[in-house]
Amino acid sequence: ELALLLRTEVLEARERTQGGDHPQTLVARSNLANSLATAGRSDEALTLRRSVVEARERTLGTDHPQTTAARNNLANSYADSGRHDDALLLRRQVFEVRERTLGSAHPLTITARNNLANSLAAVGLADEARAERERTLADSERVLGPDHPHTVTARANLAFTDAAPAPAPDQVVPDTGTELEPAPVPTTPADSPTTGEAQIGRAHV
Repeated sequence: ELALLLRTEVLEARERTQGGDHPQTLVARSNLANSLATAGRSDEALTLRRSVVEARERTLGTDHPQTTAARNNLANSYADSGRHDDALLLRRQVFEVRERTLGSAHPLTITARNNLANSLAAVGLADEARAERERTLADSERVLGPDHPHTVTARANLAFTDAAPAPAPDQVVPDTGTELEPAPVPTTPADSPTTGEAQIGRAHV
């Protein structure tokens, strides 16, 4: 609650003194959206994240790294709200931009491929999801190494491909980057080791 209050005050001050499209205002808006998502206020978080995407596209263009990060955050809000078709559309855009501008072996591209696979699975495109998760795991092992936390998550996500997913937990991503998103976890006992295996925490800005 304190973080939410403080981030609200920061955003109000940024908007008042620097304007709605200033880079620091957009970071403050994204940070507040992260706090709202963590607090379970997903509709409010989604509204803020959509406004960040619109401002980033308007001021930086569609291919800028901060625009793709903002799109990723909005896709997370769509997924959290059960709007998986909207999440899939954005995640395709994020992946295509990162593959084109960074190359297929860049860690952020690997992350985008993983998140795309999660959305494919969520809309029932299991074969495409499996193909993307296999590629994610292969690239993660080659680029990051077999024991990197993201590689471990990619391995767990591939194992979950054919399982019926439970609703995904809230995902919080900083405006300036992303981390590998775990797959929606199938319904298993709370103490199941496979349930915890796919969880990756996210840091605020």
